[in-house]
Amino acid sequence: MQRWLRPGSVAAQVTLVVLGILVLMGGLNWSLAGYALRRILLQDANDDCLQLARAVAVALAARSGEASVPPSPVRLGQFARCRLAVVDAAGRLLAFSQDWPAAGEAGEGGAAAGDPRVAGAATATAGSEPRPVAGTDLYVLTGVDEAEVRRFLRDFNRRTLAVSAASLALALVASWLLARRILQPVRDLVRGLRSVARGEFDLELPARGGEEWRHLIGTFNRMVAEVRAYNRDLERRARLDALTGLLNRGSLEEELEWAVRRAGRRGEPVSVLMVDIDQFKAYNDEFGHQAGDEVLRTCAAALKEAVRERDLVGRYGGEELMVILPGADCAEAAAVAERIRASVAGRPWPRRPVTLSVGVACFPRQADRAALLVARADEALYAAKARGRNTVVVWGGPAPDGDGSS
Repeated sequence: MQRWLRPGSVAAQVTLVVLGILVLMGGLNWSLAGYALRRILLQDANDDCLQLARAVAVALAARSGEASVPPSPVRLGQFARCRLAVVDAAGRLLAFSQDWPAAGEAGEGGAAAGDPRVAGAATATAGSEPRPVAGTDLYVLTGVDEAEVRRFLRDFNRRTLAVSAASLALALVASWLLARRILQPVRDLVRGLRSVARGEFDLELPARGGEEWRHLIGTFNRMVAEVRAYNRDLERRARLDALTGLLNRGSLEEELEWAVRRAGRRGEPVSVLMVDIDQFKAYNDEFGHQAGDEVLRTCAAALKEAVRERDLVGRYGGEELMVILPGADCAEAAAVAERIRASVAGRPWPRRPVTLSVGVACFPRQADRAALLVARADEALYAAKARGRNTVVVWGGPAPDGDGSS
């Protein structure tokens, strides 16, 4: 979660926006609800108080008779959120609740409890207009205890605040989960783009999220797969000779270095064959370069047919080919070289016979490193040329003086 809500992240921004909207809406609703509730409570309290006062007045009238007046006002109990008083047509106080403003004045010196002045003072203090009671000549005065209403609202607000805090916490978790669900495909796509920018194309993003996201990520995966296939084709082409399809010289040298190091660790031999097409320049001059290219391709195919699957065949340069034989000693390499020479010499060539000269050198018996191994095989090749071509020579020392030309 810390990763998702780190400052500045999109998830944090989305969560804060959602949270801010929820807080704003909650605060507005809370204010409106509190105001409406206060109005409703006051109105209900006034209505209830008025009905109660009228019931008291009717009861007084029934008990005392409309023309009679009680000797002293009737002190009623205390009513929740309500205070009331009953007066006659002359304004004399007949009954009142305990919290009525005139209650403390009743019976004090200077005015009797039923004195109209007391009722008048009560009316002025309560701020309520007398209302007639149907069927009697009595009037009622009512008032709402706003302090009690405020206490009720405070209790209501505390409860509402607790519920709102719990709801806000749930909203925060829900907004975080929503942001995570929405932004997970975005994070996947950003991760994929960063990998592509680093040149890493061996990846496939998971298709999740809505239909649009799955379509976008699927398109991204297809594009990356196409680029990956294109890069692999480029790598393959960069390693191969365009004419023969064999390994090129750079790839041969790289593979030979690796083969020699591995053979040195394992105590195994490695042999190299340097193969040259005899009189190739003359063949090109006489029959043309296209015919010479066909000879190169045919000889390359013959070499690949004559070696094992683990052996490596490449074009070293011009009409010179190379074969790397991991695990083969000099005798085995000489046998492979003779098989190659005989295969090419025995083919039915369309213009004139084509033959090969082959030089053989072995690691570690005749060379202790890759470059020296190639040099020894090349010396053996020149020795084969000097012996009249169309032959195989295993390196046994420097080549004798003689014709080393193609």
